[in-house]
Amino acid sequence: MSESKAFGKSFLTLFSGNVIAQILPFIFAPFLSRIFSEEDFAVQANFMAIVSLIAIVSGGRYEFAIVLPKLKEKALNLLMLAIRIAVVISILSLSIILFDDAISDLYNDDVLIEYLPLVSIGILALSLNTILVQWLVRMKMYREISTIKISQGVLINTITLVMGYMMFGVTGLILGWILGLVLTAAISFVLIKKSIDLSVVNGGEMKSLAKEYKDFPMINSLHAFTDLLFSQFILFAIITNEFGLLYLGLFFMMNKYLRAPIRVIGSAVGQIYYKEANERYINNESVLPLLFKSVKIVSVFAVPICLIILFFGPNMFAWYLGEPWRDSGVYAQIMALPILLNFLIAPITTTTLIFKKQKTAFLISLFGYTLALVALEIGVYYNWEFKDALILFAAAMSAYYLYLLFWYIYLTRKA
Repeated sequence: MSESKAFGKSFLTLFSGNVIAQILPFIFAPFLSRIFSEEDFAVQANFMAIVSLIAIVSGGRYEFAIVLPKLKEKALNLLMLAIRIAVVISILSLSIILFDDAISDLYNDDVLIEYLPLVSIGILALSLNTILVQWLVRMKMYREISTIKISQGVLINTITLVMGYMMFGVTGLILGWILGLVLTAAISFVLIKKSIDLSVVNGGEMKSLAKEYKDFPMINSLHAFTDLLFSQFILFAIITNEFGLLYLGLFFMMNKYLRAPIRVIGSAVGQIYYKEANERYINNESVLPLLFKSVKIVSVFAVPICLIILFFGPNMFAWYLGEPWRDSGVYAQIMALPILLNFLIAPITTTTLIFKKQKTAFLISLFGYTLALVALEIGVYYNWEFKDALILFAAAMSAYYLYLLFWYIYLTRKA
């Protein structure tokens, strides 16, 4: 089978699984949006931001080095290293309950702190899902990845809906998400069991690999942490504190469903791009054609989706989620351009890992997100309506994503 056909087959396998996984939330959305309030979703958004902020670095980011070694034994030691670190970090995260007053003040929300004891479980479950999927990418087990994605969508949404009808309120949203992740991680362990041999795992090898791939915890983890710190944790805190839970709930739902196609297509293309681009780099072949192919694939889906949102956003959200969610469609119109650009770069962000440009990528992201949050704070300073402040925020994010796109092209062209 030719390289082009192999790439296409792998993409279709992952894409079909991701499509089914992401269709499920859209099927459940009209029911969930009429059971839970905007404020309920806002509390869940802040909880997920805290969990994701820690979980994204809890494996030391060593999971993203799993695809890099030529020897399977080294990759397996990296897998177990990431899992061990994630377990330790999740246990240490129990200490977050000691900072409940500070978190309550940051978000101006007394409800959120009631769920802090669940943060540790959420971190471990989310971390294990990410780590185990990277092993499946290494083994090119794309069908199994699709199975996991679909299982996760079914479990999270079904549990959440049942708890919603049982009048659990925001507890149902948070527990539904956590339990779905826990069960998905269990399924992942079953799927990878036959592909691993723990007899080759030893402390000395893990220590050696930890040093060899030290840029992942020292630089890439800082980059990933900063991305979530700015794009969710601080952003959500600003919206909650300055505008209120209602606005965060509306913004969160817009962000969740408008970015769903990015997760579907970007994840499928990105997982294959990372593996194939790294192989090309090792073999001294040009990565640029693969980068353009990846961007072209996602653009076929991204442009029509964003145009539909731009013209019909408010009516679509009001019809599908209910009239109280109409303003989510207005925010979707404002964010259409930055989300389109994010759509285009999502599959190729691992270019910096392949070309060992993590440090530069971190500095660029630090500047970009700072610029965007400063733009939002300008709106706060001048007492603008949330919609007006969001326009300035969207402009800053568009400039940042556009710069990243051209930088990735420059890196692959230069090689």
